[in-house]
Amino acid sequence: MRSKLIRFQLEQSPVEMIYLSEKGICTKRTIIIKELNVKTLRAYCYYRRNIRTFKLDQILAIEKKRTSSSRPNII
Repeated sequence: MRSKLIRFQLEQSPVEMIYLSEKGICTKRTIIIKELNVKTLRAYCYYRRNIRTFKLDQILAIEKKRTSSSRPNII
């Protein structure tokens, strides 16, 4: 997953992640990764509209955000 996070950071494009809080609450977040550390990442979070710190071990899934133009055409 680390190589994927580095690529997303370099691209500076929105990514979607599923995050498990310390309270056990799962949320889907759209973020732009600003800084990647050993145990955390700092990112702009569209949900909170602010820079947030996320623990890497609490990220359940992360993928590049799909846009309407990146979806396959189905006929």
